[in-house]
Amino acid sequence: MKQYRVISADSHAIEPPDLWQQYLPQAYTDRGPRVISESHEDIWVCEGMPSHVAKRPMGAVAKNRSKAYAAAAEGNKRYATDTNDWHPDARVEYMRQDGVDAEVLYPNYAMRAFGIPNKDLQQAVCQAYNNWLSDFCSTNPQELFGIAVVAAFDVDWALQECRRAKEQGLVGVLLPQDTPDGTRYSATHWDPLWATLAELNMPLSLHIIASGHANTNWTQDETGEESAAVGYAVLPVRMARAFGTFILEGVFDRHPGLQLVSAENELSWAANFLHRLDWGYHRRKMAKDPMVKCERLPSEYWHEHCSMTFIDDLPGVMLREFIGVDRIMWSSDFPHLDSSWPESQRFLDRHLANVPKDEARPIVAENCVRLYGLG
Repeated sequence: MKQYRVISADSHAIEPPDLWQQYLPQAYTDRGPRVISESHEDIWVCEGMPSHVAKRPMGAVAKNRSKAYAAAAEGNKRYATDTNDWHPDARVEYMRQDGVDAEVLYPNYAMRAFGIPNKDLQQAVCQAYNNWLSDFCSTNPQELFGIAVVAAFDVDWALQECRRAKEQGLVGVLLPQDTPDGTRYSATHWDPLWATLAELNMPLSLHIIASGHANTNWTQDETGEESAAVGYAVLPVRMARAFGTFILEGVFDRHPGLQLVSAENELSWAANFLHRLDWGYHRRKMAKDPMVKCERLPSEYWHEHCSMTFIDDLPGVMLREFIGVDRIMWSSDFPHLDSSWPESQRFLDRHLANVPKDEARPIVAENCVRLYGLG
């Protein structure tokens, strides 16, 4: 069994520009995501979706942080500048340069799949991505662990795709933060999906910006905030709403084996969120709020069912006693511009300087191993 010292619990796969042309059924290849080269830049296009500049995967291409920022400022961008960016052996080498033993891989462009309006196309796009990701991870099965992207239009289809993803070796499932039918995830018609995920021991992830609101300004989509800068700062509100729904509205009482992950949304907000959940629980229970259905203190469910990833959140690490050391997982966010790559060891040294070793080890590896059953 491989011994893991450092695991990134939230990194991102880099999709080849022709992924969906290679993996989609022929009937969908002209409708699914693809990169089109124009005179000054490359563009991601997909039926029913706004076009999106196909930016170079900064971390992998630029090789260091200063060059990554410089590349981000370039006006002209080409996506397929280095095929090593989606070669699994090269990916493992990038990890080694950063002192990282394994990565849990979320999608990159494929997070936009939740915005595809056509049900059948969205399902086909998700399924094709999962097939590619399974192939990608299978080349280095002790280093690369994939999170399946699952469309949520149809609960029966979704749970079958979860079963298929498990058989393919993927370790978790990503759903959109918002439901396509406008219901809450606590609604009982979602229960078969939660039961399936609990049965399969596949954690459910909600990732920042992964929602059905596909637009050129993702941040505004998530928060309704006109200013992208302000919207970025208040993104945790959306995640808090989702976690509050699962906790307060009885989902974990009905499905005690379900695990929920907040991905790339940092930590600090959770300490006050838990305090307010418990304080409000007493007030709402006394007021007989019909939507408060959980049978125990909300923070008890959090410490049994909820995990978080963070990249750069020193205040959050300082609040670990309130959040729960066994609920926190570090991530590099490779290859995005927010990534700590290739300086992750410096980031970890700064965050863990005053953290006892028996608490640091779970944060950088052991919690991730336990949650996903790695090794």
